[in-house]
Amino acid sequence: MTPEEMRQVVLSRDKHTCQTCGEMKGLQAHHRPIGYRFKGMPEEPDHCITLCKIVIYSNNMNAFTFERIKVTW
Repeated sequence: MTPEEMRQVVLSRDKHTCQTCGEMKGLQAHHRPIGYRFKGMPEEPDHCITLCKIVIYSNNMNAFTFERIKVTW
């Protein structure tokens, strides 16, 4: 699966909505939780979540943890 195909699968599964705040613009398929890539986990849609750029920026600037996301995995 190409990265764009995976992105489309994740966005569709999550109904094109940020799974933290409900925003429907500026969305990205983001790996969850932090560290999947570094633990040898394959890049699959099940390892991704739809987040908006605001949530991703907040995560990077404030050490926001994915434990605060309202969605259960």
